Amino acid sequence: MSEGDAATAISKVAKGRKARQISNGKQQFMAWSRMDALVENRAVVSLNRFKSLFGGDKIKSAPVYDTKSLVVESEYAGAHLTWPLTAGGVVDLLESFKDGHLLHPKYVLELCENANEIFDAEETVRDIPLAETDTITIVGDLHGQLSDLLSIFKLNAIPGPGNFYLFNGDFVDRGPDSVGVLCSLLALKCYLPDCVFLNRGNHESSKQNKVFGFEEEVLSKYRGTMGRSILKQMHLVFNVLPLCSVIQSKVLVIHGGLADGSPATLDQYRGIDRRREPPVHEKDVEARLMECALWSDPTNRNDCAASQRGAGVEFGKDCTHAFLRKNHLALIIRSHECVPEGFEVTHDERVITLFSASRYCGKCTNKGAYLKMTSDMGVELQQYYAHSMDDIRIQRPVDTAEMEEEMKQKMKADMLELIVERIVDLRPQLYEAFCSLDPQNAGLVTRMEWAKVMQNTTDPGLPFLALQPDLCDVDADGNVDYSAFLERYVVTFTSMNGAEVENWADGVIDEICRKLYTAMGTQSVKEAFAVVDADSSGAIDQAEFAAIIQQLDIGLSDVQVGELMRGLDQNKDQKVDLGEFADRFEVVFDALTLESDSSHFAQLKELGTRLWKMKGGIDAAFQKLSEPGEEGIPYNMFGKLLTMAGIEVDEEMALALAETCDLSKSGRVRSDDLKQNIKIIDRSGSSKRNLDTQIGKGASIGRRASAIIGISLSAAAGAATAAAKLKGVAAEKRAKVGWQDGIIHQIKNVIFQHRTELGAIFRDFDNDNSGSIDADEFLEGFRSINRVLEQALTDEQIISIMNVLDRDGDGNVSYEEFLGGLKAVDQGSA
Repeated sequence: MSEGDAATAISKVAKGRKARQISNGKQQFMAWSRMDALVENRAVVSLNRFKSLFGGDKIKSAPVYDTKSLVVESEYAGAHLTWPLTAGGVVDLLESFKDGHLLHPKYVLELCENANEIFDAEETVRDIPLAETDTITIVGDLHGQLSDLLSIFKLNAIPGPGNFYLFNGDFVDRGPDSVGVLCSLLALKCYLPDCVFLNRGNHESSKQNKVFGFEEEVLSKYRGTMGRSILKQMHLVFNVLPLCSVIQSKVLVIHGGLADGSPATLDQYRGIDRRREPPVHEKDVEARLMECALWSDPTNRNDCAASQRGAGVEFGKDCTHAFLRKNHLALIIRSHECVPEGFEVTHDERVITLFSASRYCGKCTNKGAYLKMTSDMGVELQQYYAHSMDDIRIQRPVDTAEMEEEMKQKMKADMLELIVERIVDLRPQLYEAFCSLDPQNAGLVTRMEWAKVMQNTTDPGLPFLALQPDLCDVDADGNVDYSAFLERYVVTFTSMNGAEVENWADGVIDEICRKLYTAMGTQSVKEAFAVVDADSSGAIDQAEFAAIIQQLDIGLSDVQVGELMRGLDQNKDQKVDLGEFADRFEVVFDALTLESDSSHFAQLKELGTRLWKMKGGIDAAFQKLSEPGEEGIPYNMFGKLLTMAGIEVDEEMALALAETCDLSKSGRVRSDDLKQNIKIIDRSGSSKRNLDTQIGKGASIGRRASAIIGISLSAAAGAATAAAKLKGVAAEKRAKVGWQDGIIHQIKNVIFQHRTELGAIFRDFDNDNSGSIDADEFLEGFRSINRVLEQALTDEQIISIMNVLDRDGDGNVSYEEFLGGLKAVDQGSA
């Protein structure tokens, strides 16, 4: 091969590699965009579903402060504002935000009051004429990314006479410094009201702010009732922002886009009563126009279609051309949509999308862009990546390939995180879909079948074959172990230590086991089985089983009953066998905290077994023997408790057993002492959970094993057997997953998937904006969610969670720590 041929071959390889990188990057960006649109869609659905809970009464009723009476403390290090504002004051404000200072509440409220008055006097559709030497710079979504705003000012200068700016909505939410961005824009508007213009975006909305971060940011930066007052004033500003602008009578600048149906006129937009919370899914024409103005996106098709966002529409180029003709316009400039290059030209160059938040949310690879227009309609588009805050006053840094690759990895990681959230949420549906493709119960599906199920269940537009190596393992034959795949992703409470999480989960399972065991001990389960088991086969189907469990008031929601059924149906024949079900529960005596001869444990286990089977259980037995107003029973009454249970021992043994059970050494035995140590387990349930119960976290294996009576570890084998059992489980690819794990997963998932809604509800209860609420408010918050979700969790389960969170027992719960610690995680390949 000649040198020329070799060079050509090398060039082709390099170009092919570069083309594949570009193609993979575009595919990755499109997948991320689909997941981001899904997040927004779910937020719209959630806000509509929970609208009765999001009245925002606490925000609306927030106190109104007299700004003149507010004092700026001597130690305050941020910018100071004097009225009327000056160029120097505005620059100082921008520099102060750049340096990380928070603006004093007095100045924030003054900005809101003055800006509100200015915006309220403007028209819904604002006409912006340009003199011959004027230019106007149009900026798209900023989403709380202050570095982008300051970078634009560095590249294009701050607003001034002849250098107009139009900010096209979505100033807040998602980003880390929405307060800084919004206050900067309001200050510029107050300083130069005829040079700076703001259009409203869909995120200038109190409801959107509840779920996308702005409300939480404001209330965390400004604590106490002052935070609520500031948020209220900011929402009032949002409600008077103009909807759109017309430049030189030829260019419409609007945040979202057009509505479906016949093209509207500008006069129709001018007639909209904008001073309200943005409507979604309202039926009248005016509300529909306002919704689409804030939410719609252009599409490559000719006509209109439903939006993936769940609000507005996707409008085609025929809609665009008809609208422009009817209103004698030449161009639509809009924002609202993250695009890879920061801008996108569509619909025969009649629509330009601008997005100014570069590296969106710190996870995406997109550039930012702004558009500069002259009075004769000349257009210049400027792309950029935001500078670091330290470099704002220095020359523009060069974007390296290493930085670009880092951002691609962040975007991919964010996309995978969103997919994992869907996997966690849809685990039951995914499991059923995989089982339908596995008639032999081998636990395997092909890689192609796996990808098809994932697309059909989660999102048909995602490239799951390409994503497979990041999400699941494939064996040598090209098959996926779907149980291992689903068990790989779980919800964790990362802000709490492991013991607390396990205590909460074990408490829920212990209560369920106790109720099931008690029901069987009183023949309730067997009698109920007999009623529905028409052919006396000893087996009933899922619907019949669910009816029985609900009738017995075990304390499970419908979804949790389904998890119990799936765990019990070991052979996947959709039936439950009474004999197998009734024999799988047994009493164990956990004596880790007791300092006594283990020979007592056999009698205590027998006592617990008999008491649980009595009507009313342990509590009822103690109530019969205890004196009114007294807690527990004295040692000399413990013999009567044993006799009541049908256990005969001499007086000396009865006293010894009583002393063993008196954990507080108070001279009295409480029912809680017994319940704390007498547990009921499912022998056939999750091997991992049962092993944890038998061995315990933080205890030596030998001590824990010898302290358990009634499990499959012999007293003689003790620590050696326990250690071998633990080693065996660790060596397995994964532990057998039973109904316990399914129910705990379902409880965690309900909380995780609705953490945003819970946060909004808890903030409404948090009158002093401290980040904590009392136990009653915590319980009522969950109950509010329950009413909408049709009893996703039971009161007992909510109380178990609450008791764990109330660490110091003062009756208060830090909901910010609790909700902030929830995360869907990948436990790694099996």
